[in-house]
Amino acid sequence: MSALRDKNLSERFARSQGSGAERFEKMFLVWHQRRGIRLRIAGLQADVHHEARIQSRPWATNRTASTFFRQAVEQLVCSTIALILNTMASNAVQLRERMASRAVLGTFVKLGRREVIEVLALAGLDFAICDLEHSQITDADAGHMIVAGRGCGLPIIVRIAHFDPGQINRLLEAGAAGIQLPQVQTREQVAALRAACKYPPEGSRSVSLAQPAAGYGSEPLVEYLERSNREVLLVGQLETRELEQPLTTLVEDLDVAFIGSLDLTVDMGVPGKLEDQAVQNRLREIERATASAKVHLGIYADSPARAAQAAAAGYRMIALSSDLGALAAAAKGWTKQLQELAAAPASKP
Repeated sequence: MSALRDKNLSERFARSQGSGAERFEKMFLVWHQRRGIRLRIAGLQADVHHEARIQSRPWATNRTASTFFRQAVEQLVCSTIALILNTMASNAVQLRERMASRAVLGTFVKLGRREVIEVLALAGLDFAICDLEHSQITDADAGHMIVAGRGCGLPIIVRIAHFDPGQINRLLEAGAAGIQLPQVQTREQVAALRAACKYPPEGSRSVSLAQPAAGYGSEPLVEYLERSNREVLLVGQLETRELEQPLTTLVEDLDVAFIGSLDLTVDMGVPGKLEDQAVQNRLREIERATASAKVHLGIYADSPARAAQAAAAGYRMIALSSDLGALAAAAKGWTKQLQELAAAPASKP
C-alpha cells in the first residue's frame, strides 16, 4: 500500500510540475531529511522534527511545491495510522481461525516494552499474553504493548490480576484481542467476565467510539458493536483444587479454558509435580469437560517438550514460558558455552 501511495504521489507531482517522477523522489528525500521525519510503524509513533523552515530552501520557493510536500507528509503519516487502525480487528480473528485448525503457540510477557512484542512477532509466535498479574507492567505499558502487537500482527491477550470491569473495558478499547481472568472457580465469575467483555445485549460493557478499537468513530456504531462482541476472546484460567461442578457448565461460555498448571500443582499440594496422579486426573477431567462444551483448551508449558506434548494431546492455546524465561535461558546458555570454551584445551596451530 505504501509503495502504491508513493507511486501515486510521484505521478501527481510530475503532472502538476511538468517534470518526471525522479525529480519528485529526489526532492521528497530532501524533504524527509530536512524535516527529520521518523516513522515507527509498530510503535504507532510519527515524530516530526523541524530542523529548518521549508521556506528557506531554494527549491521550495514554489508555493505549489511547498504545499504539496506538506500534504504528502501529512498523508503519509495519516495513512500509516489508518492502515494499522483498519487492520486492528484482524488480529483477534486471525487467532481464532488458527485455533480452529491447529495449536497456537505464545508466551507470557512480563517486560512492558514494545520491543519485546516486536521480537516475539518476528520469532513467529501466534500470540502473546501481557501479564498484569505477575509483573510490574502498568496499564499504560499494556496499552503500548497492545498497539505494538497490532502494528506487527501479533494478537495480545491481557491477563489481569483481578476482575475489574473498568480496566477490562480500557484494555479492550486499546485493542487487546482478549482478556484472561485468573483463579476462575465458579460459573458466576465466567458470567461476570462475559458481561464485562461484551456490549449489550450479550453483556453490559460501556460504549464509546472515541477509542482505538473502534477506529475513533470511523466504523458505524452497530457494525463495531457486533464485530467486537464476535471477536473478543474470553480466557478463563483454571488452576485450583476447588472448581464448581459440573465443569461443562463452568466452561461453556469461555472461548478458552486455560489450565494454570503450576498453580494447580501448588493448590493440590504437589508443587511442580505435574505428573502426580491427582493432578493428571484433574487435567483429564477438564479435558473431557471442554470437549463436551466445545471450548478450546489452553495450558502453560515450561518447556518446548511439554508444549509439544500438550499440542499432541489436543490443547489449542499453549503459552510457553515467558520473555523473562527466554532471556534467562539464553543468558545461562551463553555463560555455560563460554565456560566450556574456556576450559577446552587450546588447539595446536
